[in-house]
Amino acid sequence: AAETDEFLELWRSRNLLGIEMETSVVYTIAALYGMKAVSFHVVSDNPLLKKSFFDPLTDDEKCCREECIELLYEALEKYVRTI
Repeated sequence: AAETDEFLELWRSRNLLGIEMETSVVYTIAALYGMKAVSFHVVSDNPLLKKSFFDPLTDDEKCCREECIELLYEALEKYVRTI
């Protein structure tokens, strides 16, 4: 991970739960061109626990991921109907 343990601990001490760096570019470009933008995120890694997207999932985690995917599809469908 690009984040150091010290950096992650600083974020944890401030009760910050996530690191996301790419979406700001999407919103900036959309604003510059007068366009609407939306983003949906799935939390996949937990650097504080040294857990990666590629680590094996427990049965509960697999179930949770499937539920999240279903909710994402529902949210996308509702959003598309508004544009």
